[in-house]
Amino acid sequence: MDFELCVIGTALDDPATMIEAEDLLPSDFTGFRKDVWETMLTLNRKGILTPAALEASLTTSDTGRLINDALTAKGGNMAELARMVIDASIRRALKRSAALIATTAQDENVPMEEVMDYAE
Repeated sequence: MDFELCVIGTALDDPATMIEAEDLLPSDFTGFRKDVWETMLTLNRKGILTPAALEASLTTSDTGRLINDALTAKGGNMAELARMVIDASIRRALKRSAALIATTAQDENVPMEEVMDYAE
């Protein structure tokens, strides 16, 4: 299940659910969806979050398709969907950190003390 798309669709279908996703940041989303969520937050603050307003605010050709896909994927429990997006975001961040630590640990020119400090 594409939780990011479900969150976007759920919010577009019922902007009142945005309150349940208030902890979501644009950085919790991937790719173009970061811009989509940031725009949705702005539109919601102005009280004008609709699919038409979102499409008008974003200038890429993929916006219409993303909106249609999101509305098709919308879910019922926004709080749970938002938690799943945050969980995926945290996992991505942990994977990036682990990869950086592994790369540093493999570099024989970096003193072990520095590697340990970096890992902490």
